[in-house]
Parts: sequence; C-alpha cells; structure tokens
Amino acid sequence: MPYMQQLPTPSITQNQQNPPPSQLDRITELAGDLAGQFELVPLLERVLGHAAALLGCESGSISIVHETEGYYRKEVDQGVGCREGQTFPLTEGLTGQIVNTRGTVILDRYASIPSGHIDPADPRWGSAVIGVPISWAGTIIGTFAIFSDGPGRVFSPADASLVELFANHAAIAIMNSRLHQAAAVKEREAAVAGERERAVQDVHETIGRSLGSLLLHLDRADKATPGGSPSTQHIDSARVLAHEA
Repeated sequence: MPYMQQLPTPSITQNQQNPPPSQLDRITELAGDLAGQFELVPLLERVLGHAAALLGCESGSISIVHETEGYYRKEVDQGVGCREGQTFPLTEGLTGQIVNTRGTVILDRYASIPSGHIDPADPRWGSAVIGVPISWAGTIIGTFAIFSDGPGRVFSPADASLVELFANHAAIAIMNSRLHQAAAVKEREAAVAGERERAVQDVHETIGRSLGSLLLHLDRADKATPGGSPSTQHIDSARVLAHEA
C-alpha cells in the first residue's frame, strides 16, 4: 500500500493571511484522510474537525448507535463536555431525537431537548445545533452533531446538507473500521484453528507412538508366554487401535 502523508486535524482558527479552504478542498482533504486508514476514533475526529471548521464552529460530537440494544456511545466529542466513551439510552439527548425522527434535526436552541446532557451553564445550552443520522444500508449506525458557538446563530438547510455529507464520510469510516476488525478476527480464528489442528495432529501422533510401543511390549510378552492365547487376543486389539490411530 503506498504511503499516505498524515494530514493534521484542521484548526478552527484560520490564518488570516490565507483564504479559508473551500468545501471542495475540505472534502478532497478528507478523502485523503480516509484512504487506507482503519483506526476509528482518529478518523472520526478528522471528519468532525473538517465539518466544524467548514461551518465556522468549534463544537460537535459523533456517536455510535446500537439501536437493537437501545443505547448509544459518544465516540468523539469536541468541546461538548468531554463525554467521550460514555453511553446513554436512546431515549435521551439529541441522538435520541435523531433516532426517533429517523432524520436530520435542526434546533435553534439545544435547551429545547427535554433530556439533554449539556449543563445549562454551558454556552451551548442556548445555542443552535444540527443533528444528522449516520446511516448505512438503511440502518442508523451513528449520529453527527454540530453546535453553534453561542446564541444568535440559526443553522440553515444548506448547513444541514453539509453536515449530512460529512455524516456519509463518517459512515464510511465506521464501516471500514468494522470490516477491518472483522478481518482481523477471522485471521485470529484461522490461526487458532490452525494451532488446534496441529495440536490434534500431535496428540494423534503421540497416541500412535504409545500404541506402537504397547504393541511391541505385548509382542514380547506373547513370545514369553507359553501357549500364547490370552496375550495374542490383547495383541490383536492393540494392532487394531494402532492402525486406527
């Protein structure tokens, strides 16, 4: 696989001497980030960073949804209470609303969520927020949220469309990571199966040698026994076992 230069996570503060990257530039840069990468959290951090920077925001989060089990996990959290790694029921928070509506949620104030997880003292409590489902093959596998930097800004449908685009990138990152993990598990299982087969073969050979040794001793005992009939029966049995081994 060719070497891909690692691009730094985008900074929210732009250098005023250089024009801000265009949407196409951000998407092209993100495609480079995703190519050949399988570590999920760094990928999602980059996706979130690109989306937030392009919207001129500093806060957002990406969660992984386990809808069948009824919970979600805050996988990446940028400036929203440091909730990374925590899990919550799907009846709570912005993610709960996204899963319940099965679509994009645009709110002028996060405070309108009945069971949110942001402290009322946090500036984002009264800020606008966009919440977008991360979907794959018709199934919601995560959610993508971007917060405005304070009261006064209202997100537009065009802003939501941009977040939806980056949510598609997040879906690719999540599925690539899962496929990579599944391949790694299969490799480990194959290695274990190979080791098990070698162990069985070793046991098989050990039993074969033991029966061969037993047969040799019985042969010797038979020769030393007058008449030989009882020992001959044991020898025949041992020969059968040694052959089957």
